[in-house]
Amino acid sequence: MSNPSSQRRSPATSSIKPAGRGGDLFIVDNSDTDWKVRSYLSAWCELSSAIDIATGYFEISALLGLQEKWQTVDHIRILMGDEVSSRTKRAFARGLERIQGQLEQSLEGEKVRNDFLEGVPAIVEAIRSGKIECRVYSRDKFHAKAYITHGRLAVLGSYALVGSSNFTYPGLVDNVELNVQIRGAEVGILQEWYERHWDEAEDVTPDILRTLERHTDPRTPFEIWFKALYEVLLGASDGPRFGGLIALYGVEETVALIERGLAGALAGSLPLVILYAFFVEHYVSAMTGAVKE
Repeated sequence: MSNPSSQRRSPATSSIKPAGRGGDLFIVDNSDTDWKVRSYLSAWCELSSAIDIATGYFEISALLGLQEKWQTVDHIRILMGDEVSSRTKRAFARGLERIQGQLEQSLEGEKVRNDFLEGVPAIVEAIRSGKIECRVYSRDKFHAKAYITHGRLAVLGSYALVGSSNFTYPGLVDNVELNVQIRGAEVGILQEWYERHWDEAEDVTPDILRTLERHTDPRTPFEIWFKALYEVLLGASDGPRFGGLIALYGVEETVALIERGLAGALAGSLPLVILYAFFVEHYVSAMTGAVKE
């Protein structure tokens, strides 16, 4: 992949005005039902080879809100703040934990609308391949919001949307925001600002990837069952190997232990009843011969 940042340093200018607004001042504030920041970015994704994003906060729902449109862009850079102004390593670690916590909350919130996190595996793959890069600016409190789009065609050039919208779903769709489009030579000045802060920022792409992978790694039915079982019996997501537990207590006592632990949880919970039946039928019957041996 060619280095997109080298192409961005001197963006071409263009007199083309986006459709949907007249006059010299182009404003996107989410007040129009059919024209929001998400609409603006979706349209530019189809026209752009690269997009540089500056945001105080980042949520996975922002990319998912663009649906497949973001995948048409060759390279996306996300520069975000960490809510910590101190420059110490410890402070950066706290800021990174906060970012990962916000991302976790974003993913859990997305599961309410999107049980199987459709669209997230594509984001994970894009991060793995370098299509999406993420950095955190921690030298000072970073609360900038800008979206610099670089057209595939030289005649289109580069544009920027600068204002109040964070790269979050509410910032792109719900909140009343104030964003103004920048055109012409001013985009070059803005790009220089972006490059300077990008160079001074810390790469957190691997950390973002690990957070997303925890939610998208495929699980076998047994892994799902054991996770649910440990949560009910132990209050944790993990526990001892069940083969050793059955070998120690015996099959009948282990089943009795599970039945006692799930007695309350099973009440009125059809999914747990199904999982329990699956466990007894397949796993315990398979283990019986192994334990007797």
